[in-house]
Amino acid sequence: MNYVGYSAKYLKIEDFYTKLALIAHNCYQAISKTPDEIFIKNLIKNKHLAMCEHYHFHYLIDDELAKEFIYLNNPYIVLTKLENCYLLTCSIRPMIENYQEYPNIFYPLINSLPENIKNIFPVSESKKAKLIDLKDLPLETYFKVRGKHHFLSVMVVTDRGVTHELVRHRPCSFAQESTRYCNYSKNKFGHSVSFIKPLDYDKYHEIYDKAYQEAEDNYFAFLENGATPDIARAVLPNGIKTSIAVTASEDEWNHIYELRLDKAAHKDMRYTMTLIQHELKGEIL
Repeated sequence: MNYVGYSAKYLKIEDFYTKLALIAHNCYQAISKTPDEIFIKNLIKNKHLAMCEHYHFHYLIDDELAKEFIYLNNPYIVLTKLENCYLLTCSIRPMIENYQEYPNIFYPLINSLPENIKNIFPVSESKKAKLIDLKDLPLETYFKVRGKHHFLSVMVVTDRGVTHELVRHRPCSFAQESTRYCNYSKNKFGHSVSFIKPLDYDKYHEIYDKAYQEAEDNYFAFLENGATPDIARAVLPNGIKTSIAVTASEDEWNHIYELRLDKAAHKDMRYTMTLIQHELKGEIL
């Protein structure tokens, strides 16, 4: 049994496959020998699409195409009316899930993707939308739309009590270390279960040490008797360390701050959010 501290790291990664692979590997606490592009394409092939939500593309589209997306009313596609067109932001997930049913409106987005991402989809001769970087927009427009369209990802180390609350926020995307698949008796975990060191550890250290040691002993006892990790995890408490990738827009992060930094929030949540806020300082208005 060992203790680790809270932490937060802004995932400012520009490459599509690199970012998604890092987030996906976090769920299993694994390092794959498979190249990132092949690994992510295999996830998509097997319809494990949650990881795809953590990378967003931005487009300028005309009013005609925008009307189709407004009618579609997909909550994971963000639209803002600009002077002569619309700004659209989405991850690749709604494209994958909808292009077969709505080819005429999704193929313009797909055909504008970089070649090494576009080749996930069948070939189409449809016209293109204009794929852009948000910062290519005029400065005044950029500051007007960034709250809804600028998405930021953070890798957070905290306890499961905090993440049980954090994953209630919508619309966000999450990818969390999995106690179903992580076997903490293995070498890569140091044959040890890690717990977040409580903020009030000095006051209650004897109680914490006893409770967490018993939890680890019982967890290992399950494994030694032939149980799988997803059975053994039943005896692990909320205090177990977990890492979670969280992706949200600037507006949503500000909403989370408002709720989770309030004095009524749990002290562990407030501390976790101060770390996230510090990590994203200067990135959010």
